[in-house]
Amino acid sequence: MDNKIVILAASLGGPPLINDILSGLNPSFDFPIFVLQQMESDFSEPLTQAWSKTSGLRLVRLSGEADIVSGSAYVIPYAAYPVISFQGQGFNAHCESLEKGQDVINQWQHAIEECSREYEVILVLLSHDGLDIAQLNQSLQSLRDAEGQIIRCCTSNKNEANPSRDSDDFGWLEMGIHQVVDYLNKISRSKFAPARGDSGH
Repeated sequence: MDNKIVILAASLGGPPLINDILSGLNPSFDFPIFVLQQMESDFSEPLTQAWSKTSGLRLVRLSGEADIVSGSAYVIPYAAYPVISFQGQGFNAHCESLEKGQDVINQWQHAIEECSREYEVILVLLSHDGLDIAQLNQSLQSLRDAEGQIIRCCTSNKNEANPSRDSDDFGWLEMGIHQVVDYLNKISRSKFAPARGDSGH
């Protein structure tokens, strides 16, 4: 019944935060994870190593339609985004081809909206310097309508003073990196068994 997908959308400066999230996930975590990133070159060896430590996850590098791995990853045709998928467990979302030259925000919006058709989306927006969330407002509205979860995670000190500014307008939760990891682990665990004490035995 659980049909969730986690989307990690990182602006420039975001990869270390993705590293922190993937390194902190429990080995039993088994929701599909889809990574959106502004530049593929930001995905370097330290990230690949972090992903390899997360049991059951693997990195699929895509440079175009010819590199689509059938049945093992959700793919944005043409775009050179790395995609995280679970070993031996494909997920069948469909995404129309993107026109070359579309800016990254439009590509993100398209991917997020396509995922929300098939999955309950948990979107985590990551940035050290803050992300202009207003640019994603169309997708955020679509996710709110679909009862998806939106989490904004930013480590920049200049944003600490007003951590929840505009959150009511756009409908997201503000969380620190460790809170995000704890939250993802908690919802994954809830799939497999009720919390202790919930059963009458």
